[in-house]
Amino acid sequence: MGGMIAQELAVRHPQRCAGLIIGCSMCGGPTAVHLSQETLDLMTRLAHDGVTPESVRGALRLNFSPNISPELTEEYVRLRVAYRPPIETWNRQRQAISRYDVSQTISAYQGPVLLMHGGKDEVVPSANLEILHGLLPQAQVKIWPQAGHLFWIEHAGEVNQLVSQFVCSA
Repeated sequence: MGGMIAQELAVRHPQRCAGLIIGCSMCGGPTAVHLSQETLDLMTRLAHDGVTPESVRGALRLNFSPNISPELTEEYVRLRVAYRPPIETWNRQRQAISRYDVSQTISAYQGPVLLMHGGKDEVVPSANLEILHGLLPQAQVKIWPQAGHLFWIEHAGEVNQLVSQFVCSA
C-alpha cells in the first residue's frame, strides 16, 4: 500500500513532495485493474489458513519469478513466517484498497515521478502501471517483465540504483 499512500500524500500535499516513487501500485477508481478471483482466493486462503512455510511457498508465484534464487526464497519464507500480520490487518488492508481512488486527482501532481512494476504481478496487475503512466505522463517508467509483486526484492540491486539516480536528479 506504500505506493497508494505516496500518491495520497502527493495529491494532498504536493508542496511537500520533491518527487514521487511508486512501485507495484495503482491509482484505484473505475479503470483500475484488480487482482483475479483466483489470486484473491489464494491470498484469502493464505490469510485464513495461517502463514506457514508451506503456505508461503505455495504463494511464491505471486511475488517472484521462477528464476529467484533458492537462498532468497528461503530467507523470504523465514521472514514472512516470523513477522506474519494478524488476519484483521490483512482484512483492513484489503478493504482500504477496494475503496482507494485518486484516479481523478493524481494527474494534478506535476513533480518528477518514477513508476516501477513487475510484469507478472498478479497482486496489483501491471496494467495499472500503464494507467498511472497515462495520468502521470512525465513519469520515468521501469518494468521487470518476468518479475512478480515483490520485484524490488528480487531485483534489489537494480531497483536501488534506479531509485538512487532518481532521488539524486529530483
